[in-house]
Amino acid sequence: MHGKIIVALALSALVSACDAAPSTDTQARAATPAVNEPAQSQVRAAERVLEGVLKKDMAYVDLRNAVLAEGWLPLVDPLCEENVGGEAAICSQLAELESCSGDGRCLMRFAHGSDQSVLKVDAYGDYTKWPLSGAAAVLNVRGWEFSPAQGATMVAQCPSQNFEDFLNAFAGDDGVQRDFTLPLVKVMQYRDAGEDYETYPSYVSAADYSGFRIDRGADGFHIVDSTGKADPMPTPLEIKPEAEGSYYVSYRYGMSEGNSYRFQHRRGCWYLAEDPDAPSP
Repeated sequence: MHGKIIVALALSALVSACDAAPSTDTQARAATPAVNEPAQSQVRAAERVLEGVLKKDMAYVDLRNAVLAEGWLPLVDPLCEENVGGEAAICSQLAELESCSGDGRCLMRFAHGSDQSVLKVDAYGDYTKWPLSGAAAVLNVRGWEFSPAQGATMVAQCPSQNFEDFLNAFAGDDGVQRDFTLPLVKVMQYRDAGEDYETYPSYVSAADYSGFRIDRGADGFHIVDSTGKADPMPTPLEIKPEAEGSYYVSYRYGMSEGNSYRFQHRRGCWYLAEDPDAPSP
């Protein structure tokens, strides 16, 4: 009798353990963080540096200078001109501007690439005089908020552990491009600087980014124009390995046009992270 009781208790414990243990798939998902999940130590460090700097009612230009000095960059909203209305010249002056209302309330966004984090700033005043600082300021900070960049919440299966095979899959499948583009893409852009143009770095959300113009065909890579039409003739790509598993991919198209992309190695695969060469103005 005692032997039967012991066996029964052992079987009961085994069944309970099996019920409590997560499946292999659940364990894998739990152990694999989202690609846009910020490393908490980095997020806290990036925010902590600004804790003693950001103050309510400070001049917006002072906040802007402090944020840029700490490695944050403007997060560009492609609808800025539409949101502001009129000539919206302010959108070219403040690349981080999202909108400004008629009563002087403006919303700005900055991004920190290493941890895919966003800083939203609420300012109020005469935005046409945004460069005024200190006691002369008329555009002042009302508040701010930190948040992770919006993006995919699960890590997809890497198409290949060989980069050239990965690039073939990336260029040939829109779904792979969505899964393996970082939520924030660093982009070099041009802006009007009076008599000439100047370049500046910024971030664009993956949802707004449309700069990857390469399609994979049966005979090679083809450049895609702004209408979505692929050139029937293939174009060779130059692929250069970089530090920490990154790759720099570029092409020349026609006499002078071209573009380049940087893929960073994260979470066991590559992600489109940068568009480092500004297009012709």
